[in-house]
Amino acid sequence: MNEAIKHKKNSRSLAGFPGSESISNDELLICDCDVLVPAALSDQLHVNNAGNVQAKIVLELANAPTTTDADQIFIEKSIMLIPDVLANAGGVAGSYLEWIQNLNSDYWEEEKVLKKLKRS
Repeated sequence: MNEAIKHKKNSRSLAGFPGSESISNDELLICDCDVLVPAALSDQLHVNNAGNVQAKIVLELANAPTTTDADQIFIEKSIMLIPDVLANAGGVAGSYLEWIQNLNSDYWEEEKVLKKLKRS
């Protein structure tokens, strides 16, 4: 088994994994990377940190993780922004189908869900 996975299972965290370096959430958002994926909170990227983002692409997987001020900064820096409304469209469609099932106290097998998604 991979050592990182073993460490995570034993300590419930990757903190302290041998050879690793801990960084803050703020440092994570501005680290040198190709694709930054803010996937947890709204307004993570804002006027105070967007200018320091080093990614070439920001792929929004959280709901509204980027403020409009940050959007403008990304345009000026030629950072490609893939907005949540596009990046999460499949998740939203899936959530809608789950909602319909719950309203009707119904359960659909995967095949039925995939058929309904194809029709959308």
